[in-house]
Amino acid sequence: MEQNEILEETRRTNELLRGQLLWMRAAAALLAVLLAAVVVCLGNTMNSMGRISAALEGVDLAAVAEQVSKLDMDAVNRAISTLDGKISQMDVQAFNDAVAKLTAQWMLCKALRTL
Repeated sequence: MEQNEILEETRRTNELLRGQLLWMRAAAALLAVLLAAVVVCLGNTMNSMGRISAALEGVDLAAVAEQVSKLDMDAVNRAISTLDGKISQMDVQAFNDAVAKLTAQWMLCKALRTL
């Protein structure tokens, strides 16, 4: 009788172990897919970095520095301030009304096309 109990317990243990093995294999397959995706992403990133590096090799940094030094930053700041003033003076409600009107007309045209 004791031997039958041991055999039955061994069978149940084997079934549990088979189930665990199946889940471990599934997890390993999922991790392998994830690892492959990471490798592909890193490969694409390295490829992009290589292209960027190659593009930057042809850039004359001295010429870029010279062009930047020629910029009149006061003029740039004045232009930004002027633009900011114009935007703050803009009639936002009129703009929103115009957008609403155009949207309504577009919806009407769209509805008429479906007829």
